[in-house]
Amino acid sequence: MLEPASSSRLSRNATAQTRERWMTLLELSYATRRVTHGVIETGQHAIVAPAICVQEAKHGLLEADLRLAFRQIPEMARPVRLSLEKIAFYGLPLEDDFRRWMGPYGADIAAGQTNAAVFVDLAYLEASLLDQLYAAEVLMDFNVPMALFRRGNLVDQANVLAVAATMVFEGRSFADAAARLARQTLHRLETYAGAFWKLTRLYGACRWKIVNDTFVMEVPGGSVFLALHYWELRDNARRALDDWRVQIESLVPEVAAEARWRFPQRSASQKRGGQAAMLYEIRTRKNLQEVATALEAAAQKYKFGVLAVHDLKAKMKEKGVEFDRECLIYEVCNPHQAKKVLEANPEISSALPCRISIYADDGGFALATLRPTALIGVFATPALKAVAQEVEDVMLKMMEEAAR
Repeated sequence: MLEPASSSRLSRNATAQTRERWMTLLELSYATRRVTHGVIETGQHAIVAPAICVQEAKHGLLEADLRLAFRQIPEMARPVRLSLEKIAFYGLPLEDDFRRWMGPYGADIAAGQTNAAVFVDLAYLEASLLDQLYAAEVLMDFNVPMALFRRGNLVDQANVLAVAATMVFEGRSFADAAARLARQTLHRLETYAGAFWKLTRLYGACRWKIVNDTFVMEVPGGSVFLALHYWELRDNARRALDDWRVQIESLVPEVAAEARWRFPQRSASQKRGGQAAMLYEIRTRKNLQEVATALEAAAQKYKFGVLAVHDLKAKMKEKGVEFDRECLIYEVCNPHQAKKVLEANPEISSALPCRISIYADDGGFALATLRPTALIGVFATPALKAVAQEVEDVMLKMMEEAAR
């Protein structure tokens, strides 16, 4: 049998070494025609019953060999057992799996002629993940065991199991598998942090805090709290944020009288009849000049030209009309996208160019635009919906960056 890997610390075997250990185990098992146990790396053990052994061994002898091999598996903190021959059951998108790099052995296993059971201690995968996140300067509370994996579903149980199965089927090491999991986890952390930042900027008059896996918003002067579970951001962050903002803005007016505080009711995607509102609106703490400069920079970054800027207050004054509210209207356009829609339907020119307004409101400033996806519906050209969505996504990014 293979000798256990001697290591007193977390194994950092490269994937090539992990596959070499697999091949050594398979060759030994086929050569001896016996059930064989081997240590793929610390925390990952395998038992192979070769095809010839399964076919020729008497049932009692095979069972005895299996029991002996199972006794070689050490006690694990968080054990999981995987059978290679059941690879199709998991339905995982694999970059490369054992059926190729194991050669004839992999073909026998896939056909169910050779049995290969793998025992993985998930604690090693999680420890390797913690190691990688620590290297990425992510702060963690080591006083609460595995707190990271329970809070916010940064790494939920199903996700860890999927990564562990992928690791086994692809013949990867803990370190390589954890690197993949770390990228997913860091992305979630960035998503959560970005959402919290947006909410605190949009609704800065509220008091915000994070409790376990929840964003908590407290309405000043009242006794109302709203708890938002930030794991809801995982699948579709923009949709979750839009839903939260609708919740926030439907809740606050109910307590405004008690709180004696006027809440700035603005929603990026207020629902009407199950549809997102035609108007997209976002608030900013910047002054007019700052947000105007930031919007122009964002337009240039995303290759939108600024065709004109209308200062309504100044224009009104030129016409002898007193209008005290600051309001700038930007006409913006991406020529390549405009060409696509105009060639398909010239009537859409009546809705071009796209406009973004910056105006004073509730003691601050807001940016607003009509959603291209809503406008395109007026022209009965469904083939352009994807183009409208692309334009809208970029315009919303421009506005959000300008508001920050």
